[in-house]
This record gives sequence, structure tokens and C-alpha cells, in this order.
Amino acid sequence: NNFNKNQSRGSMIAFETDNPFGYGRVITKDNYVTSIVEELHASKIQKKIKLCNSGIMICDSKLLFNYINKISNKNIKKERYLPDIFQILHDIKKSFSHILGSEEEMLGVNTIKDLIKIDQIFQKRIKDKIIDGGVIIQQPDTVRISFDTKIKKGSIIEPFVTIKSGVSIQENVVIKSNSVVESCSINSNTSIGPSARIRPHSTIGQNVKIGNYVEIKNSKIGNNCSISHLSYIGDSELGKYINIGAGTITCNYDGKKKNKTIIHDGVFVGSNCSLVAPITIGKNSKIG
Repeated sequence: NNFNKNQSRGSMIAFETDNPFGYGRVITKDNYVTSIVEELHASKIQKKIKLCNSGIMICDSKLLFNYINKISNKNIKKERYLPDIFQILHDIKKSFSHILGSEEEMLGVNTIKDLIKIDQIFQKRIKDKIIDGGVIIQQPDTVRISFDTKIKKGSIIEPFVTIKSGVSIQENVVIKSNSVVESCSINSNTSIGPSARIRPHSTIGQNVKIGNYVEIKNSKIGNNCSISHLSYIGDSELGKYINIGAGTITCNYDGKKKNKTIIHDGVFVGSNCSLVAPITIGKNSKIG
């Protein structure tokens, strides 16, 4: 709106901060920008200014390119600073207006520490939104959640959980401590972990228990299944009401290609079984 009101001029976003060190200071008069002074060239008085340049502006392209060649390199670093355009245009009565943005939105990234600070702010926003939707996140500072994560109300995320991109979690799911889930769908009333890993392209049904040190990869787990301890299920399709015993794995790779394991409803697989794919196990079978 400010840009539209100025018509052929322009507008920039500034922000106020209690720690302006390193930012260009915005000098204004009657709500118009007269100049921007970089930290290196600022006087002691100018360094006390808390209004800073975000680096974001909008203007008429013809106006910008007609005057950009007037930017000088007569400064300590012998560099041409694009923000000098504000004073050049002010001097010919084509001053830019400015609007205030929040400091958090305008933070710059010049160091690894800056990146970590911005990431922490972003993570807090993601988690606050999820919590407001009715999800319990225990010790939120220990949990990492991707921006595109969808979690429905009634679910609980325990400490030290990592939820990577592409994850959808339905109602009343518990993701227990030290678990990692990525690009998967987890249906209602299911428990994951502790210390479980759900890898991409997996679908976990309703009322499923995926226990400690269990890894699921590219597999579909049907409703009411239990895989409680120390198992690997890869490239598999499990029906309903299936038990997978401790230490059981699907041997899906033969050295050349991945092969599928199919387990039908009601199967009981005991402890320490190696299911060498390709294999199909019929309904209500017992193994091990």
C-alpha cells in the first residue's frame, strides 16, 4: 500500500532492535527515508539509532535503473552499496517511504550462530501452532518438527523426537522418546517407539504398536499389528492383527534388487526369524 501511494517511488521495510550492531541504520525525516548508513561508516550518534535496514525494498524498476549508476564507491571499502540509492533519490525529492516489520521476521544470516537463532525461532512457531491445535509436546525444546508436519489433536510427542518432512499423524498417536519419523503416515491410536525409526514411504495403520529399536522402511503396516522389539521391516506389506516377534527381520535385498515381503492377516511370527524375500505368508500362519 505504501508503494502504491508513492506511485513511481518506492518503499522499504525497516525494523527496530535493541542490538543494531552490524545493520545499516535508517535515517528518516517525516516518515521518509533520507539515507541508510552502514555500520562501518556510521558516527557514534548514528550507531545509537535502533531503526535498521532489512534489505527488502520495492520500487519502480525504471526509477531504480535510471539512478543506480550514480552509486559511488568512494568509501572505506571502495565498494558500491545499493542502499546509497535512498539518499540519491531523496536528494532529487523522490524519497522512499518505509514500513516497520518485526525484528524476528527481518533477522539476517551472516554466521552459523545467526542461522541457529533463526531456526530456533522458526521451530518455536511450528511447535506453538501444533500445541494450539491440541497436541502435547513434552519438553518442546528437545523436539524437532518439519514445517510441513500435520499432527491431529490428542497426540503426544515425547522428548527428543525428530519429525522430518512429509509426516502426517492422526488422532491420539504417541511418538515416544528418541524416535525419528520421515515421509510417512501414522494412523490413530498408534504408538511409535521409544527409539523407533519410520522411514519414507511407510504407512502405519490404526492401533499399531511399533516398539523400541524397530525400523520400518517403505512398508504398509495394517491395523492392530504389534512389532514390539528390535525388528526391521522393509519393502513389506502386512495385513491386520499380525504379531512380529523380537529380533525378526525382513531380508529384502538379495545383492541386486529389493524384494517384497507380504504377510496376510492374523499371522504370528516368533522371535529371531529372518524372512527372506520375496516371500508371502498366508493368513493365520504361525512361524517361529
